[in-house]
Amino acid sequence: MVATTLLLGPAPARADSDPWLAKDKYLHFGVSAVLAGGVYGLGVASSDRRDLSLAAAAGIGLGVGIAKELLDLTGSGTPSWKDLTWDAAGVAAGMLVGLLIDLAVRGPHAGWGDPGPALVPPARRVGQAVATW
Repeated sequence: MVATTLLLGPAPARADSDPWLAKDKYLHFGVSAVLAGGVYGLGVASSDRRDLSLAAAAGIGLGVGIAKELLDLTGSGTPSWKDLTWDAAGVAAGMLVGLLIDLAVRGPHAGWGDPGPALVPPARRVGQAVATW
């Protein structure tokens, strides 16, 4: 019975060649966070639009991460979905930090572009002069 248990029992756990917590994962997170935060900062500094800056930060941050994993697929490295997951987490963190700094500096109402008709105060009322906001 002992021999059968040893031969047919569960295989010993193998060392994970791509662990979730490793130096390369921290680098993926950190580089993505700095890249996305920097793109967001440059975006709001040049266009004053938070929405466009967030889109640019997400697109460029994730684009660089995807490009790196595609390069790894060509044999230049080891492609990993875990690396890409850490890239996405870093992009989200960088965008969040950039947005929070922007909100603290400029306030919550600046930089969102055209607020749309629901948030625009009525400029005229029937029978009244032009209202000023």
